Amino acid sequence: MPKPKSQPEKDDKKKKTDSAGDDKELNSVGYVRPREISEEMKESYIDYAMSVIVSRALPDVRDGLKPVHRRILYAMGEEGLYYNARFRKSATVVGAVLGRYHPHSDAAVYDSLVRMAQDFSLRYMLVKGQGNFGCFTEDTKIRLCDGRNLSFKELIEEQKSGKRHWGFSLNYESKKIEIAEIEKARLTRKKEKILEITLDNGEKIRCTLDHRFMMRDGSYRCAEDLKTGDSLMPLYVKNYNGAEDLNLEGYEMAYQPIENDWDFIHRLSDDWNLKNGIYKAGERSASIPKIENVLNYFNDFSEMIEEAQSYNHKVARIKMLRKREDVYDITVEPWHNFALSAGVFVHNSIDADPPAAQRYTECRLSRAGQEMLRDINKDTVDFIDNYDATRKEPSVLPSPLPQLLLNGSLGIAVGMATSIPPHNLTEACDAAIYLIDNPEAATEDLFQFIKGPDFPTGGIIFNQKDIISAYAQGRGPILIRGKAEIVEEKNGGWKIIISEIPYQVNKSVLVTQIAKLIQDKKIKGVKDARDESDREGIRIVIELRKEAFPQKILNYLYKATDLQKKFHLNMLALVDGIQPKVLSLPEVLGYFLQHRQEVVLRRTKFDLARAKEREHILLGLAKCLAKIDQVIETIKKSKNRDDAKNNLKKKFKLTDIQAEAILETKLSALARLERQKIEEELKEIQAKITELSSVAKSPAKVKAVVKKELKELKETYPDARRTKIYIKKEKEISEEDLVPEEEVLITLTNKGYIKRVSPSSYKIQKRGGKGIAGIKTQDDDFVEHFFLANTLDKLLVFTDSGKVFAMSAYEVPSGTRISKGRALVNFMEISPDDKILAVLSLGKKDDSDNVKYLVMATKSGIIKRTALEEFRNLRSAGLIAIRLKKGDSLRSVEKTGGKSEIILVSKDAQSIRFKEEQIRPMQRGAAGNKGMRLKKDDEVIGMEIIGKEQLKDYILIVTGKGYGKRSGVSTYRQQSRSGTGIMTAKLTSKTGDLVKAEIVKGDEELIFISKKGQVLRTTAKEISALGRATQGVRIMRLDEGDKVVSLIKL
Repeated sequence: MPKPKSQPEKDDKKKKTDSAGDDKELNSVGYVRPREISEEMKESYIDYAMSVIVSRALPDVRDGLKPVHRRILYAMGEEGLYYNARFRKSATVVGAVLGRYHPHSDAAVYDSLVRMAQDFSLRYMLVKGQGNFGCFTEDTKIRLCDGRNLSFKELIEEQKSGKRHWGFSLNYESKKIEIAEIEKARLTRKKEKILEITLDNGEKIRCTLDHRFMMRDGSYRCAEDLKTGDSLMPLYVKNYNGAEDLNLEGYEMAYQPIENDWDFIHRLSDDWNLKNGIYKAGERSASIPKIENVLNYFNDFSEMIEEAQSYNHKVARIKMLRKREDVYDITVEPWHNFALSAGVFVHNSIDADPPAAQRYTECRLSRAGQEMLRDINKDTVDFIDNYDATRKEPSVLPSPLPQLLLNGSLGIAVGMATSIPPHNLTEACDAAIYLIDNPEAATEDLFQFIKGPDFPTGGIIFNQKDIISAYAQGRGPILIRGKAEIVEEKNGGWKIIISEIPYQVNKSVLVTQIAKLIQDKKIKGVKDARDESDREGIRIVIELRKEAFPQKILNYLYKATDLQKKFHLNMLALVDGIQPKVLSLPEVLGYFLQHRQEVVLRRTKFDLARAKEREHILLGLAKCLAKIDQVIETIKKSKNRDDAKNNLKKKFKLTDIQAEAILETKLSALARLERQKIEEELKEIQAKITELSSVAKSPAKVKAVVKKELKELKETYPDARRTKIYIKKEKEISEEDLVPEEEVLITLTNKGYIKRVSPSSYKIQKRGGKGIAGIKTQDDDFVEHFFLANTLDKLLVFTDSGKVFAMSAYEVPSGTRISKGRALVNFMEISPDDKILAVLSLGKKDDSDNVKYLVMATKSGIIKRTALEEFRNLRSAGLIAIRLKKGDSLRSVEKTGGKSEIILVSKDAQSIRFKEEQIRPMQRGAAGNKGMRLKKDDEVIGMEIIGKEQLKDYILIVTGKGYGKRSGVSTYRQQSRSGTGIMTAKLTSKTGDLVKAEIVKGDEELIFISKKGQVLRTTAKEISALGRATQGVRIMRLDEGDKVVSLIKL
């Protein structure tokens, strides 16, 4: 039976055919390989993320640089742009970096180059740069709208004295000339190249090559790019001839060059005042006409056309001057242009302007930047292919400086970010040296050297304990505050001068924030705020009025602006050039030191190899020079150079290198002195070989070399710390820190409306007067509590239910003398059924006066003493202050020190005086003891505390119908608690019942307030001193149905 044919051969052929077909397809143009999109996206995203992390956003822990910065420095080294070389155009560097190493945007390269040249961005600049938007010489004059022409020098002098200036600026949106304030006249650059531009009107303008002039079409062109005949945007000013209104004859007018029209300058000033809130809408006079028709100023239309053509300044001549000069500029918001007295508009520099185009700026390496490249040609680092494999670039720089700490780094990668602050070079070097000797050192150990960040902009940082914690973990917040000083002026006013700002805060943004706070009236008492910063440093001046509270305003600036902000430390860097890792301070320095040890070792081996090569040559020279005659004879007998070389090798046993060196030796080397020099050089090179060999074999000696070089760098670049550090934590700025501390009168009505006003709102009057209106109340409402407090006091509000609530005095809404106030229920959880019976203020003065207790008296004569500590932490819902019996209510609460005397006064003119010690202290929830026995229908209307210093004072009593008197405290004999007391006044239907009692000396100012809101302010000495049993004199004349309800002693 035949066996079935096997199939493997056929299957193999099929597989080969399929495979060949696949290869054919793969080699075909346009072949698309099927692939899951999720896999493709995943791989592509990972590739992108790694590219951003490794090749763009994160620095290498070894040299502290990102690839773009490393490539810029290396390319500048290749170009020979060392710190002592001549400056070269930035465009040259950008082009070299782009073409050789960094195939990305030229803007990215130029921005990185600029940042390395900014002293406010880097603590130690790696690049030295020069050039930005141009400026003028100090004698250049600016046209002011007051008719004057002031030079930059004169502007600076006047602005330092506090004067303000306004000039002309072209609004490129409305196409009209406007009035604009001229600010920040300042020196910008020193010893600059100068161009002299002569206009067709004969005026000469001297400026830098890169200053921008406004062309007739509104565009800008740099001075060095101007050409003869170019038309510039003109400014013409003339006096009005009175053609339409003789009243306006002689008034100055400005020509609108785009509208071909004229405007009165004082009308332009009105527009500025309206826009800036100086005038309110409709305030300016409508009788001053705006001149709309240009024909009114010319005889006919043809003349107008002819004149209009001449309203145009042209460049007549451009000349480069040999002498370099210091140059100046100003700031003009918001259009950033201004008019020179020469009659043309020019650009001004803008705070936070981007740098000028790379074709205008120049650069070279700084000394610190050049240090980064030290020994790079000695095989100290690995080189890798550039992007197109046509050149080699360093994977890392030798970097003898701990660059990552010195200048820090900021960068946002994919899923991670780095934020490392700058540090002081001296401190970083000392810490690195310590770490070499103590490799197990912790962050706390290194902080005996590195105190914390050292920002290029200075400032103040707080809480070294938290800073150490952040550096130990590699991340954490650091609070930075600008440096501000409060200065008192001779006239009694105040100034806040800001001389340093937090790192990475844009000064112009900070000034804008301050201006907005002033404009929105968030801070009061500010007279003027201006930026006087110049090339010498930052100076922001805030002028305050005499009545202002400087510290409170400064506290508010810290809280509401970038004058105080947090720097969020995140020390993320690449380890070994590939692995992103959050590092502690010892780790950062440790990786740097490992890198330096490797660099020193590789340099040592390189130098050792070169030294041995030289030794080899010198040995051959020495051998041959000792037999110089034989050498010469051998060379003479040789057929050619190669024959001579071979003969020398055979006869004197030389190597190829040695024989070649002999043949290259000049005849002058045969002299005795030259032969001696070779012998001396040989000895030196052999000693060097011995030294280098010992270093190469000993890790300890490598570390010693690293230490030595760090010490040398520290001595070469000595630098004082700029950022001040406070060891203690800066407390959070609370609401109280923003409140001006001042005395206020607090008014609370029977229906619970509360407000605060200044005591100065009430003028002093004679007793017996009617007073002035003090508050607008409803018909059935009246003022019940009227007392003096400090804005930083805590107010304790006691209700008839025995509860106590708390609020700060500054939380009480400010009002006018006659305003109603706001309902107290807006500030605390008081039940509608609760009636407020007493309000007490507690403040700093009570601590200094040793106040320990609160004493409470009720309407029925109950008295209670409770320790003040039990009222420290009050809830918004309130706490029980005293347990009251049914029908009773709280009538008075006073503060005591524990050793005083107490006097209670009743409505029916009874009083009792006894020692405070007769009342034992009780807890808040207790009911109290009997303090005074009352007759039927009588009730306690007041309680006063008598201290030892008040025994010679008076007790002032006031009746409901405005009568009162003073009686000596000594006339009230001391009794035991819970008695009926003695008479304190003789009451009649004319006087009415007693309503108030107060201890006075006689020289105090008193404020009385009636139920209907009438207020009288007088002095205690105006009220007669009479005996206890008298009815008193009229204090306040009241309307029918009105009565006295409150008394306050100032």
